[in-house]
Amino acid sequence: MNVVLLVVDTLRADRLGCYGYFRDTSPLIDQIASEGVLFEDFYASAISTGAAFSCLISGLPAIDSGFYITPASQPNRQNFDDTIPTLPEIIQSNTDYTTVAVDNLINFAGHMKQMVRGFEFYINVTRDGGFPQPEYTAGEANDRFLPWLRQHSDEPFFAFLHWWDPHHNPYRAPGYRQRFHQPPGSLEGLPISHAPAGYDYVPGWGRVGEIAWGLASGKLVRDVDGGAAQESGRGTDGEDEITQDLYDCSIAYLDNQLQRILDTLDEEGILEDTVIILTADHGEGLGNHGTWGHGLLYEDTIHIPLIMWGPDVLPQGKRIRGFAQHIQIVPTVLDLMGILPADRPVVSHLGPTAAGADHYQVQLQFPGESLLPRIYQGTEPPKAIVTEVRRAPSDPGYRTLKMGDWKLIESLDGAQQLYDLHQDPLEKINLSQQHPDRTETMSQQLHQWVQSHLGKGQEDPMRLLSALK
Repeated sequence: MNVVLLVVDTLRADRLGCYGYFRDTSPLIDQIASEGVLFEDFYASAISTGAAFSCLISGLPAIDSGFYITPASQPNRQNFDDTIPTLPEIIQSNTDYTTVAVDNLINFAGHMKQMVRGFEFYINVTRDGGFPQPEYTAGEANDRFLPWLRQHSDEPFFAFLHWWDPHHNPYRAPGYRQRFHQPPGSLEGLPISHAPAGYDYVPGWGRVGEIAWGLASGKLVRDVDGGAAQESGRGTDGEDEITQDLYDCSIAYLDNQLQRILDTLDEEGILEDTVIILTADHGEGLGNHGTWGHGLLYEDTIHIPLIMWGPDVLPQGKRIRGFAQHIQIVPTVLDLMGILPADRPVVSHLGPTAAGADHYQVQLQFPGESLLPRIYQGTEPPKAIVTEVRRAPSDPGYRTLKMGDWKLIESLDGAQQLYDLHQDPLEKINLSQQHPDRTETMSQQLHQWVQSHLGKGQEDPMRLLSALK
């Protein structure tokens, strides 16, 4: 059995049809979801890119690895602990799988070495450095990956694919740039929902009267109180446009490129023997809460898709409710490959050598459990989850605790936001003052979670980032 882990940068769950979006952005992804397993409540363990991918490759939350800052523009900003095994390293040490990555995070000025470790083949699509990083299209990634796939289709493989298309630097979507168009400032044809908290909103877009239609010169272009918004293009050829429409166009484009992978797997006779796992590192604000980007812990940024498809391995048409997170991907892949459950020592190239042993051996333990028991036995999901972010030493640093429909966001300097997502899905009404007891209870639980991940006398690694220069 082969495993393809496809991580789409900056892909929100609520902009896919299978998660209820009103536009037909993702017909193939929707089909795969209908033929596989979809997790409705899947969340990032940490954001933004550097932290999220570190969670995905290690199975550890950021507090355990200490990796928070995305080292995009500064050398030596942050390094990943050499003694933490990565998913491909574990696979290489315990199976005969060939490992391949299609990625360019190693090009960041602070090179993310964890994204290379354990890959027999690392296909660096852009090859050069600098920031902003040139973000390749899914088509360019396929042009590199598919010849490799044809050459190695007779080998069991683990493939890690990183696609950038919904990341706005800029939206390229070749051949799909005209797929969607909403006149700026107009709500005509858009579905309007009413939140119990008392406001109207367009699902996936934002609160009516506050919708951001795009970016122009780095500033949000909004429809404020029904006023007309302007076009947000910055380039004469439109290539630099950053709009709601082009975000959706980029999803439609990558959805089409996914077909190329399925077709190649089919042509090589290995489609039925391959599991595809599709997820994201984080979502995107798209104008909500004053930002287009992905540095805040609101639902638009931390609620992401997880779809697993494998005709001969996984059930078909199954939707699973209840929390799941990034850190569960590693144990899930290892479970699929028969490496877990870890009731035996697992060979690793890292750690001390046992007396008389031919190999290093470590007992792998992950904070998150494999998702296969959730799929097959319907085991209970966690009652609460935590997501973290600290993008730079100048940021205060935030964590959020989600329990049911209640959500607490707390900064390291003590500022608190409490939301009832059932009443207020866009997180517009901070209830921390109205519900001080609930706020305090959830805050204590969040602090207990932090302490449970720290050794005796260990300081919170998120706080230690303040010392970075």
